[in-house]
Formats: sequence, structure tokens, C-alpha cells
Amino acid sequence: MIVLAWRGKGTRVFGYFMLGAAASFVLGYLVTGRLPKDQPEWVGALAFVLAGTWCWRYGRLLRSQAAVNGKDQTAERHHFFFIPIDYWGIGFVLIGVGNLVMHGLH
Repeated sequence: MIVLAWRGKGTRVFGYFMLGAAASFVLGYLVTGRLPKDQPEWVGALAFVLAGTWCWRYGRLLRSQAAVNGKDQTAERHHFFFIPIDYWGIGFVLIGVGNLVMHGLH
């Protein structure tokens, strides 16, 4: 059983991760001509980097909209597992870059 904890639009973190994975696998197939199980490591790293970029930008957009509307930052929280959306973006990008460093571009 999976228990999800979110606040506001926090569940979009999962959606962005799935979207990043799908986009990177399609791009990897177009570039390498191989199915996802046979693709190189950089394709998985690309999934994390794409998802991280989208999460970070979306989290920043939500924060700026709350600031422009004059809403209290504590009232407009968007978390997934108690972590703000834009922080998930930073973590995803770090995982993707770490994967590239550990496995290289081959």
C-alpha cells in the first residue's frame, strides 16, 4: 500500500517525474534506436534532469503567483511528502547529474 502525503499541487511532482521519464525514453529511442531497457545511462539521467527542471520552474511559478497575489506564503504551500515542489526539482537535477558523473556518457 502506498501512502502519499501532499499539500496543494504537490502531487504534480510525481506527474512531472513520469513525464520526464517518458520524454527521455522517447528521446533516447530516437537517438539510439534502442528500447528503454537497452538504452545507455544518460537517458535515465536525462529523465531526472527534465523532471527536476520542470518541478523547480513550476514551484517557483507557484511561489511568484502567491507573492503577486499578496497571499501569505504559509497559506499557499505546495508540498509532496512535506518537501516543497521546487526543492524536489533541485534534488532530481542533483540525482541526474550524479548519475552522469558515476556512469559517464557511454
